[in-house]
Amino acid sequence: MRDGSKALTRRSLLLGLALSALVGTTGRGQALISSGQATVPAEKVLPANTLFMTKIEKMESLREGFLASQIGQLMADPGMKPFMDKLHSILEKPSEQLKEAVGLTVPELLTLPQGQVFVSLIGQTNEKVPVALFISADAGTNAAKMAEVMAAVDKVAEQQGAGVATDQFEGLTLHVITNKDDATAPPMVWAQNGTVFHIASSPELMKEMASHPTGRENSLATNELFGAVTKKLGTDPQVSWFLDIQQALGIASQMAGQNGVDADTVTAQIQQLGLNGLKAMGGRYDLNQGDFDSVYKMFVYAPSPVQGVLKMLAMPTQDLSPEPWVPGTVASYQATSLDLDATWKAITELADTYAPGVLDQVEQGLAAGNGGGLKFKDDLIGPLGKRITVVSDFKKPITEASQRGVVAVALDDSKAFQNTLNKIFELAGATPKQRSFQGTNIYDFDVPPEMAQQGITGPISLAIAKDQLYVAFEPTLLEQILRGGYTGLAENPEYQAVSKHFPAQTSILSFARPEDAARSAFGMLGSDQFKAALQQSNPGDSGPIAELLDPKLLPEFSVIAKYLSPQGGFGIQGDDGVTFTRFTVKKGH
Repeated sequence: MRDGSKALTRRSLLLGLALSALVGTTGRGQALISSGQATVPAEKVLPANTLFMTKIEKMESLREGFLASQIGQLMADPGMKPFMDKLHSILEKPSEQLKEAVGLTVPELLTLPQGQVFVSLIGQTNEKVPVALFISADAGTNAAKMAEVMAAVDKVAEQQGAGVATDQFEGLTLHVITNKDDATAPPMVWAQNGTVFHIASSPELMKEMASHPTGRENSLATNELFGAVTKKLGTDPQVSWFLDIQQALGIASQMAGQNGVDADTVTAQIQQLGLNGLKAMGGRYDLNQGDFDSVYKMFVYAPSPVQGVLKMLAMPTQDLSPEPWVPGTVASYQATSLDLDATWKAITELADTYAPGVLDQVEQGLAAGNGGGLKFKDDLIGPLGKRITVVSDFKKPITEASQRGVVAVALDDSKAFQNTLNKIFELAGATPKQRSFQGTNIYDFDVPPEMAQQGITGPISLAIAKDQLYVAFEPTLLEQILRGGYTGLAENPEYQAVSKHFPAQTSILSFARPEDAARSAFGMLGSDQFKAALQQSNPGDSGPIAELLDPKLLPEFSVIAKYLSPQGGFGIQGDDGVTFTRFTVKKGH
């Protein structure tokens, strides 16, 4: 192994050990700087130019929420004991190695952080590496144990040939671990401040952060983008994150310049595409809250007016409840509102900025060889409605190959779109097989070889009925829809238990029953196809994943099904951007 590879391995090992201790169960976090008595929110200590931050409000509460969640209860179910025992045995060796290195096993390390934890990336100026890393975690009453672990990291570093030195700054002892083989490699620096532990990618950053133990005036909390995102997401999240997209795009341009691409050209392209309209984004995740087992919410801040590609995503709010043709037995349902007239206008505007009149030229070329040809706006866009629906289910008995799905595009004028479809077939020279089903013409296309290799058997079927253009990748669900005579999804009790949490008007709406998908995955574990995939990924060795996924270790599927409940989601586009929410309801709620 080359010296550079050794250095990288050493650095990865040391950072991994430190992160294991600081972050605990997850890499998402909220952290705070502390004087040893009171903690200060990360957003009030981090500088306004923070590129990214993810935080856990209180690690101990998050662990409690996980244990109370359905996945936590599943892991504690007696039926899962063989699986959990195998998992522990697989982790036993690395856990013992970790204990030998730092004095604690993996489970013990995971319980160290108790309070707030955060991971952040902070923008740097005039640096080849444009961001710096800063992590903080409050160990609470476990501070003494955490200190022992971090001291052990120093010893491991010395054993690995790294340089370990200490420095003093305003009462803090900075532990600086450097790469002796590469003086240009950034160090790893850690320090303890009361019950809170910090890691930074440079001594300068550690000192800068330590200079503001009670917060700063020009903090992330004062950043207008951060304020807009957090206001939309609400208060007191268990887990949250924030990304300054404007700054990220600037860094992308800067790095492009360092790699020989003209940075001004990249910036101009970003503006021409309208991507500079994306300002920031963030999200939150909460477990075991009220009627919900889990809730995830994300907001993309892109205030009006937007341009370019963002203008194409015109998703006005409307009632997206399932239409009568959607069977009540579907495993998943998603409806999206899309103003295709506005989308087409945005496409033509963007195309004209690169090649004025290019779409008109393409349209004229199509007309030259085929009578009146195909007019994009009048023939293709005009007859379409403002709604796209995707549904899927599983044929019984459920196996890894039984999923089927249908995409439906709403039509304002079915007759006009039938004429459009005929024109498209003629232009493309397509000769699908035609058949009549329940008075509706179905066009069946053979599956292309590249799709067949992905396990899609087909045929791909098209039909116009019920004011929809249906596209199916397996015909039987389409035939069921055309046949009718079933109870619709809107009347299904499981859907109604979820839909009571939906707003009346949305841009996107979704519903899912994870049980059918989980049953399919469960059945796949013992299949020859799954075994072959594992063998391909681990030639000559089944590996720990194959051992863990041995069907003999798992209980009857009914045990797993007890902890699976319906999920819902919705998105709303407003003048300031798009908000997405996804949730899982608790059993019986």
